[in-house]
Amino acid sequence: MKIIPLSELRNTSAVSKMVLEDGPLFITKQGREYLVMLSHEMYEELQRENNDMKLYIKVLQSEITQLKNNGKTTPLKEVVKKLDEKYEL
Repeated sequence: MKIIPLSELRNTSAVSKMVLEDGPLFITKQGREYLVMLSHEMYEELQRENNDMKLYIKVLQSEITQLKNNGKTTPLKEVVKKLDEKYEL
């Protein structure tokens, strides 16, 4: 992780190299957090992980609702374990 001030963004090839080699680049403006720059590949991976988590939550909510509607109760740990096994998470 690297932190640089906004004024250093003038050298685009050096900034690009930092992002590709070191990962996300945190950019400050007037000494405060301002922007985060990351590679497209890393952005896509974060998006996939985010979408997977959203799907996992929806499936979990659905399973919990189904259990409630059947009048059964199951400990949350057991539900999560079953979902992990069922959806290979």
